[in-house]
Amino acid sequence: MISIQGKDIAKVYGSTTILKQVTFSANVGDKVGVVGSNGAGKTTLFRCLTGEEPIDEGQVMLGSGLTMGIVEQEVKFAETCTLEQELMAAFADVIAMRDKLQTLTKQMEIVADRPEELEKTMTQYQDILHQYEELDGYAIENRVRQISSGLGFSKEDLEKPVIQFSGGQQTRVSLGKLLLKQPDILLLDEPTNHLDLASSEWLEGYLKSYPGTILIISHDRYFLEEVCNKILELEHGKAKLFTGNYSKYKRLKAEQQAAQQKAYEKQQDYIEATEKYIDQYRAGIKSKQARGRQKQLDRLERLDPILVEKSLNSFNFPMEQTSGERVLELEEIAFGYDEASLFKNVTGLIRRGEKVALVGPNGCGKTTLLKLIVGQLMPRKGIVKFGSRIKIAYYSQQHEELNPKNQVMEEIVKTTPLGEKDARPYLGRFLFSQDDVFKQIGTLSGGEKSRLALLKLFLKGANLLVLDEPTNHLDIPSKEVLEQALRDYEGTVVLVSHDRYFLDQVAHKVWEFGEFVAGGIVEYLGNYSYYRSKKSTAAELSALAPKNYPVGASPQNSVGILNKTSEKGSVSPLKETKEREKEEKRLARQRAKDIESIEQKIMLLEEEKELLGLALADPTNYNDGEKAKELTERYNSTEGKLTELYLKWDELADEV
Repeated sequence: MISIQGKDIAKVYGSTTILKQVTFSANVGDKVGVVGSNGAGKTTLFRCLTGEEPIDEGQVMLGSGLTMGIVEQEVKFAETCTLEQELMAAFADVIAMRDKLQTLTKQMEIVADRPEELEKTMTQYQDILHQYEELDGYAIENRVRQISSGLGFSKEDLEKPVIQFSGGQQTRVSLGKLLLKQPDILLLDEPTNHLDLASSEWLEGYLKSYPGTILIISHDRYFLEEVCNKILELEHGKAKLFTGNYSKYKRLKAEQQAAQQKAYEKQQDYIEATEKYIDQYRAGIKSKQARGRQKQLDRLERLDPILVEKSLNSFNFPMEQTSGERVLELEEIAFGYDEASLFKNVTGLIRRGEKVALVGPNGCGKTTLLKLIVGQLMPRKGIVKFGSRIKIAYYSQQHEELNPKNQVMEEIVKTTPLGEKDARPYLGRFLFSQDDVFKQIGTLSGGEKSRLALLKLFLKGANLLVLDEPTNHLDIPSKEVLEQALRDYEGTVVLVSHDRYFLDQVAHKVWEFGEFVAGGIVEYLGNYSYYRSKKSTAAELSALAPKNYPVGASPQNSVGILNKTSEKGSVSPLKETKEREKEEKRLARQRAKDIESIEQKIMLLEEEKELLGLALADPTNYNDGEKAKELTERYNSTEGKLTELYLKWDELADEV
């Protein structure tokens, strides 16, 4: 059953067409990820669906009686309204029923000696009670606690006035109210933006089991992968719907683009050959045939080349010099404000070439630790030690390294050795062209500021990159460019990010802030998915272990605790590293065998394709219609097999 449908939706602002002929449909229970580059029209589409923006053409249709909900962008909260009161307001109709039931209970006591009135009141009571039970009215307080906890609020937060919360927390409050209302069609615009990793994972689980239809705008690829069963791509104002999660969408899109490009090139070859024939025989003995071919060419429906969305160009981070082997050591670092301690006993070693991700709940001190590393803050206790030949470059979450009063060009000229002439090519690579370079930084969008900050990072020539949420405001293609640049980077990286897909692609080691070692850190020797799997294993062991027995000391637990590496029974990081290296070598050998096998098959099929091509080019084979048909089918089949093998070879090569 279709719950929401858009047909030929068009939206124009002035002379700029944002959406044109956007058509899609979503069934009850579908979870549809809406993707596209910045400026593709994703948020505009949502505004058209809700009626906030009138559409210029087309129509939006909802299933009969279905409700739609979206997180409000600007919400004014009452000064005295607590978090619990605000969330409970989502059940205004249920609370009204509860009050009515209490009133009727008292009324029944009053009319107990008047049978007719009592019966009438009892009937009314039963009717309302039935509705109340259908709406699960007895469980609304529990649902409020579950939603608030899942979104990262504590029990103490429930009693606090909402106006005391930060802007990001207030957005989470609005999200919580929407989830509690449970509309039939849920529109979510970047729902994980203000969530920590734990809350993002909770929201994933909640949305997977959500009974209604969900449309989700998100740059969080991990989230799209876990939640969505369809992807709606907006590109050049048009929409295309793909069935499957994010990784399947990427594969299908690549296959479609390859087929489109091949068909386009083949048609261009045909057009070129035909035009050459027409020019050669236009006035000769074959002029009639030439005119016939010209008519065919005029009637030909021309295929469009693949249009590439404007995105960040690929780049590599240069290094002026290589650092020493031991890049950074933290010894018993502690930090806090006033009497409160934010963290303590943070000890660890980072070596050259390592990419280390800091993870943990919001407010645990990840950004603070980065500022301690780059020298913007001083530790209350402990030592930050650097190795030899270290040059640091810092990317701050709030872009504090950018002067909002400077113009883009001015910022580069003032903070780097480059003059205007030399700076322009670099600015162009990061999508600042023509008059863009004269924009004031304070007026730039979040994405533009991110690209400018990345350019300054690129020009630094550092061998230690310290990155705080570097993917914020970047669209997915730009994130992929940054991921590749960091994978290729031979220096050392310490980073904080809520983008789990990004962490998987970049990080080799995870440091988790937690309560395991009195406010210190726990080290995991792998990427985010490895860390997550180990956390799941540790949680299972914790449930099985006897009380007061430390899970970290379990022989089955392979997590190395930095500040208690000698704890009896724990598996050392060195042993775990050797085990992982052994497994990686085994997998590498298997991949190498697979690649060799595929290459042999490709070679044989390419030879077969060449022979079939020669046979097809022989005019004598066309005298026999059946033979010509058989040769064509074999040629197409061989070409299809080759395409599959090429894709498989690319996948294995990427893994290697």
